[in-house]
Amino acid sequence: MKESILYYYNIEVNNIRKFKDDFYFDYNGSNYIISKYIRNVNEKDDILKLNKYMISLNIPVFIVLTNKDNDILFKFEDDEYVVMKYPDIDNRVISYEDIINFNYLVNVDNFSSLDRANWAKYWEKKIDYYEEEMKEYKISDILDSFNYYVGLAENSISYFNYNVRLSNIRFISHIRLDISSDLYDFYNPLNLIIDLRERDVGEYLKSYVMNYSYTKDSLLSMLNLDNRDSVILLISRVLIPTYYFDRYDKYMLKEEVDINNISFKRKNINFLIKLIFDKYKSFNLPYINWIIKEN
Repeated sequence: MKESILYYYNIEVNNIRKFKDDFYFDYNGSNYIISKYIRNVNEKDDILKLNKYMISLNIPVFIVLTNKDNDILFKFEDDEYVVMKYPDIDNRVISYEDIINFNYLVNVDNFSSLDRANWAKYWEKKIDYYEEEMKEYKISDILDSFNYYVGLAENSISYFNYNVRLSNIRFISHIRLDISSDLYDFYNPLNLIIDLRERDVGEYLKSYVMNYSYTKDSLLSMLNLDNRDSVILLISRVLIPTYYFDRYDKYMLKEEVDINNISFKRKNINFLIKLIFDKYKSFNLPYINWIIKEN
């Protein structure tokens, strides 16, 4: 790896350390990470463009380095990697306030390959792929939980399609955040996309009710939306069972993950959705009867 860094970046280092899939080194008093690139290669230019835009706003994001070929990617063995310089921040676990205060509006046309706002379209393709995969591999031990969460995903798709009209308003968002995410996850360019603000809020709230000793009051304190459209988007996002399909992806990669037992947490998600409906009942929201009636 050190020969590759010298060749592509003209940086001579001797202290490269590997941890899991990433490498780390120090240079001129700064810390760097060499991360495996697992996103679509067609997104790389917009990732760099977004990175430069965030730096111009003084957001403490990781700095993506370009190599001698003016590219953010270089090949090492059989994988593509990105070199990034750590931001000058003290790392810690993120808070809900971090998400709410991360409020950066962007022009979607400038970063079109990173746009993830059409949740229904994205999840329709994803569910079709998952169902074909289940048929191909004839998987039976997770079939019951799989069918339940596919049904839930289809509910979220229908709710989104019937009740949401997409505009061109987009914000800098994250592929995934949860209550264990830290600031390095938060400001890592490889975790950044363009989406609706409700994405990050919904993902954090789902993680919160599934992994934390929540109370009704603690959840109500986080539900501070002020318009009907935002509430409908939040409900749509909370309905999407990303927590299950993230585990499904790991399961298919033969990673150790307890996928079936996640189902006992679904009452927590239903509690959250019911609480959202109850708090914003004055907005005359389109209801989801089976969730409202479920104990």
